[in-house]
Amino acid sequence: MSTTRRKSRFRCFAALVLAVGLVAAACSSDDSDDSSTPATEGSSGDLAQNVAVDESGVTDTAINFAVLGTETGNPFGTCLLQCYTDGIEAYFEYRNTESDGIYGRQLEVTDVVDDEFGKNQEKALQIIAADDTFATFSQANIATGWADLAAEGIPLYVWNIEPSYVVDQEGIFGNSPVFCQTCTSRPQAYAMEQVDITKLSSVGYGVSDSSKNCAKASRDTADTYGPEIGGAENVYFNDALAFGFPNGIAPEVTAMKDAGANGLVACIENTGYNTILEEAKKQGLSMNSLLPNAYNAEYISQQGGLFDGSIVQVSFRPLEATRIPIQDKYLEYMEKLNKESSELAIIGWINASLAYEGLVAAGPEFSREKVIDATNQFTDFTADGWIAPVDWTKGHTALTPSNISTDGQQYQCGSYVKIVDNAFEIVGDADKPFSCWPGDTLDWSEPEAMS
Repeated sequence: MSTTRRKSRFRCFAALVLAVGLVAAACSSDDSDDSSTPATEGSSGDLAQNVAVDESGVTDTAINFAVLGTETGNPFGTCLLQCYTDGIEAYFEYRNTESDGIYGRQLEVTDVVDDEFGKNQEKALQIIAADDTFATFSQANIATGWADLAAEGIPLYVWNIEPSYVVDQEGIFGNSPVFCQTCTSRPQAYAMEQVDITKLSSVGYGVSDSSKNCAKASRDTADTYGPEIGGAENVYFNDALAFGFPNGIAPEVTAMKDAGANGLVACIENTGYNTILEEAKKQGLSMNSLLPNAYNAEYISQQGGLFDGSIVQVSFRPLEATRIPIQDKYLEYMEKLNKESSELAIIGWINASLAYEGLVAAGPEFSREKVIDATNQFTDFTADGWIAPVDWTKGHTALTPSNISTDGQQYQCGSYVKIVDNAFEIVGDADKPFSCWPGDTLDWSEPEAMS
């Protein structure tokens, strides 16, 4: 493999890792009922009506879907494609069992495609050529094939971790809307306050523009909102870390210690976080962390207290909050299929919920185009209360500090769990676990707890 190609892989990997941490910061919210669903064109009677539909992947008895993601060459070493697919299949089983599917048809995953980390476009073209599925789900690490699927008019439901792949794509729907990479984050500032971080270190990988943007936004967040959260400030900044720390990380941690840091935002993967905190422990430096993609109870339980005192920002209603009916359904059907709950399984379930609601809104004579158009009319999609409401009339727009006043979601929200004794505890009101701010401004205000 050439050096250029290897750097390209590292760049995309680093972008994947950090972007997860920004997703939750861009969620919208409303103080609506947990069971709210988008207004649809169909009625409950319509959902049983089976009429002829001439679309790829649709038979008289089934609507077939593909799933595209990474198994082989997975750089995380954690479950990606399989766990994501587990959540989708659990949601389909729920609908097939309790609602008899939709329009007299069962919802089925019939093609699970491994993109082998670097072959996303090749595998996407394979799905297009097969032409035997109605829509596609994807958790791709390097999403080079998403645009090809969208260009074919295929509805695409994805784990939204890198906005450049989904911005202005009307047929690509994330588990969250497109988020602003360069904006300051009130959810981050609030998280800092919850775990008493007053001296922050913000770091990122130099090979990734997304990682660098994340580190800068973290630094600016601490300095901008610091006076509002007890005088916090950023004391160490480095957006040029080498991927994988080939020369170690000791000098950088020493610099953090010399700066008096007591908190860390690292726009990197969990393995890198571990490396930094292990070195900090060796040097006698105690730092609480803001973790973007560590909502994994089994993983945290195995860390020997390394992350105790840290906080995880979650892009959906945490299971540690007061359970709502759809979360009980999720756990019921995951158990029925003998699947383990995970962050990506929940993301898959949320994506599948949007796909289903799009079919409902399109009506019995549905098509790919009708599903895309109908979904883009949703103004308060919540996945039955899993996520803060998303306005898909704005959800594809690239957000910047200059257009957030007109194109931002109604609210900017975060939900949080704190790590105590290697386990998660909900932060805030268990009945209303979302902390929300107006979405049309970046000005500081105290958050409102919402359900």
